[in-house]
Amino acid sequence: MMSRKKITAFAAAFIMLLEAVPLSAYANTTEKVTNVRLNKPYIGLRAVKGDDTDISNMKFALKNSKGEVIARFTGSDGSVVTYGNACDLTGITNATSFNQKKLPLDKIMDKFYPESFKCTSPSKVTKNGAQYHIDPEEGCYLSPADVLVMDYTDQTKFKVVDRMTVPANTIIADTAKTFKNTNNKYEYFYLDPASSYSQNTPLTPKNAFYPLEHAGEKVALSASTGKYSITYSGVTGGESCEVFDSKVTYTKVKMKFNDAFPGIADSDLIITDNAGLSSDPVIVKYDLRGSCDRGNGYYAQVSNICCSGSVISVVTPDENGYVEFWVRDDKLEAVFSYTLSFRLKLNGEITSGAGGGGRYYASLPRVAEKINVLMSFPKTGYCIGGLVPDKYTVVIDDRIDSRDYQISGNQINVTDSKVLQTADIKISKKPLLLGDCNRDGTINVTDIAIIAAHVKSVKKLDGRGPLTADVNSSGAINITDISVISAHVKAKKFIPKKWI
Repeated sequence: MMSRKKITAFAAAFIMLLEAVPLSAYANTTEKVTNVRLNKPYIGLRAVKGDDTDISNMKFALKNSKGEVIARFTGSDGSVVTYGNACDLTGITNATSFNQKKLPLDKIMDKFYPESFKCTSPSKVTKNGAQYHIDPEEGCYLSPADVLVMDYTDQTKFKVVDRMTVPANTIIADTAKTFKNTNNKYEYFYLDPASSYSQNTPLTPKNAFYPLEHAGEKVALSASTGKYSITYSGVTGGESCEVFDSKVTYTKVKMKFNDAFPGIADSDLIITDNAGLSSDPVIVKYDLRGSCDRGNGYYAQVSNICCSGSVISVVTPDENGYVEFWVRDDKLEAVFSYTLSFRLKLNGEITSGAGGGGRYYASLPRVAEKINVLMSFPKTGYCIGGLVPDKYTVVIDDRIDSRDYQISGNQINVTDSKVLQTADIKISKKPLLLGDCNRDGTINVTDIAIIAAHVKSVKKLDGRGPLTADVNSSGAINITDISVISAHVKAKKFIPKKWI
């Protein structure tokens, strides 16, 4: 007599997320891309020069409504220095250049918070190809360079046939009504405590559960909190059920057997098993839907049990190949196992044996959801991130240049938007009054002192000052210009009002 239990290991495969590779390692999976914007407000600034204006070395500052400097930058395409939480995003064009910046994500990005079922078991999460853990309450920072994939069971694609809430300290054994078609009067199962010897088990070897006696029924069994291993027909499998100290909700789903548990049976729902050795095979065929009775006391029976939490589903395909089984709502998985046993006359000899499979996770509908972090960047100019909604102003950050040049378009109202906000800052020459040497808008004794210091080489005129000091248009600044400005200030002879 031969008796054995085949153990088939379940291997969960994780794949590296490359462009040409599917997002999921699971069958029955739909791929989905979700675009999100996580960045804090950020702006793109272009410094545009006016006619005959050189701004290549001109310095600028970005100030908030309090007058605090947020960033300083130079010229139309120069260096950037940021302060506080502001960050320089200038020059980013792709994922590589984003990573090269080594930016503090907490300053420029808000956290990503996924729904809990998408990132807790049995869901699988990878980030940049490696297994990754997200606490849904804590969230995580993601950049536009990151590739996050959440592979989870999609409950919206379930074909739901029933729902129930199982009370605390209760096991439900639900046998498919189609089980009666198998005429399997030999199969039974009982429960062994797996958490503690003090557990109260409702099913013992002397008080076993015979599915044929309960086909089409849901039987409630009282049990102590904890895990129980399931033994059926004297064979202990790898499956177990767990009893909870509080109520738990379940959903009953309907699927094709070969979709839910692929690779176990052929298209006709026949399991072909070698009950012998490779050198001396004993081939037995088991019909998942037909009668196991072969007459004269001979049989070839197969029993299928699917467990999820505290619910045991004894499943048998219907005439169309569908099975129904329960799935725990707060942990969307179900574990399937089957046992085989036979007593047949083979090659003229009465032969009996047993076998079966290991643990198979039901291939429930899944979604491999790729989170695509959207963030665009300007091709030219500057980009400053990590801002807060406020009214900002760009100013010329140099005492001399601020007297000689004017700036327009420099008032920027940054809103609480995640889309790039842009502004063009135009810099042009400021009209200067002839004779106004210090460019304060008036001609007075200060201008006399300034031009006198220049002529005496004590302190030279800066910036565009020399243009305002040559009041007689001689091409040189000398004592004559001092006299002309002095006469104007003393109201003896006014300089014709002229802007240059």
